[in-house]
Amino acid sequence: MGLFNFFSKKTKHPILTIQDAERKLRLTFADDYKNIVKQKFPKEYCYATIMGISDKPFLDVVAMTKIAREEYPNIPLNMYVVANLGIDYFYMLQDQSGVIYECHASIGIRKAYNNLATYIQYLEDNTPPLMKKK
Repeated sequence: MGLFNFFSKKTKHPILTIQDAERKLRLTFADDYKNIVKQKFPKEYCYATIMGISDKPFLDVVAMTKIAREEYPNIPLNMYVVANLGIDYFYMLQDQSGVIYECHASIGIRKAYNNLATYIQYLEDNTPPLMKKK
């Protein structure tokens, strides 16, 4: 389907609960992801957008995970998209234990961070002050 076709659909994407999102993806989110979703997420940084549960498909963990699985069929079914880097189908994935992975056609899937907090801290530390959203 691809991003363009997905986003050009006229259908409304429903807002789900965490449990609904887990059921739709047939997995369990890591505890740290569940905790950030309860906060103000999705959240945009200079270099990435951390997915949440949203009525906007490009900010929604369920929609972006389904798109990523179409683009990269080798994504394990226990992983989901926690961040979209907004370039060339480059995603950050998380497994159910909380480990964060990079995913791109040029590198495959490789471990990047031990947990989501470390990745978010990296994003916060590397976002220029004028680009930080409050």
